[in-house]
Amino acid sequence: EVEKMNAKFYPFLGYFILSVLFVTGSSFSQASTESWFASYSQESRGSWDALEGSEMIGAQFFSTQGDYLGQISDFVIDRYDGRISHLILSDVPRMGAESVSIPFSTVRRSGDSVFVYSASEDVYKFYDYGFYGETPTWSRLYSFHATEPITGEGYRFSELIGSDARTHRGEEAGWINDVVINFADGRAVYLVLSDVGGMEGDRVAAPFNTLSSAEGKVCALDATRARVLEGPAFAAGDKADRQYADEVYRYFGLQPYWEIE
Repeated sequence: EVEKMNAKFYPFLGYFILSVLFVTGSSFSQASTESWFASYSQESRGSWDALEGSEMIGAQFFSTQGDYLGQISDFVIDRYDGRISHLILSDVPRMGAESVSIPFSTVRRSGDSVFVYSASEDVYKFYDYGFYGETPTWSRLYSFHATEPITGEGYRFSELIGSDARTHRGEEAGWINDVVINFADGRAVYLVLSDVGGMEGDRVAAPFNTLSSAEGKVCALDATRARVLEGPAFAAGDKADRQYADEVYRYFGLQPYWEIE
């Protein structure tokens, strides 16, 4: 009689354990996803989240689920309002050597060097229920598109860096070392110029909207050479200081864009 009871009890116990493991695993998976999503929530970052553009180049790019989507190889800045229009990705799974572009509005940042693509819930529903066993390509799942030729409306970051900086009179004013951007609003805040006045290693800042044109590897600044030479010295820690950015604009006689908009 005891053996009959055990024969009935053990299968029941097995089903019970499997059920507990399934529920626990589902909860853990959901908690992990929610933790990943919460880690890059922009609401907690405030309105100032500045970094040098070079910090993005080569950074890995992920989905909110933690999937690797490629690495950032470049980005484009609108020449009229200084907004970053889109990022360019390389090493995208199943895209071969082809690069893809995505709107900057779909990108979030976690910590200092993790960048996340904020896909809508509909995308994941489409992935879960729309393919019925077919393996989707990254380009279909995340609406990535092959990079189109950049028009005259935008500056490629990669083309700005290393360019000779000249005044509107054609005078040499160093070269463009980097561009500080505010990730919170997607704007290029100021240029970082190196070797200004022939002083190797010295860096100064100039508002991004002093950049009036860029042809080849020569950029024209709407400023005098004397003004640039005496510009605010830049150190790596200054990018996190909004007051420093405000001083850069005031020095060049410009009103910061964040006070206008």
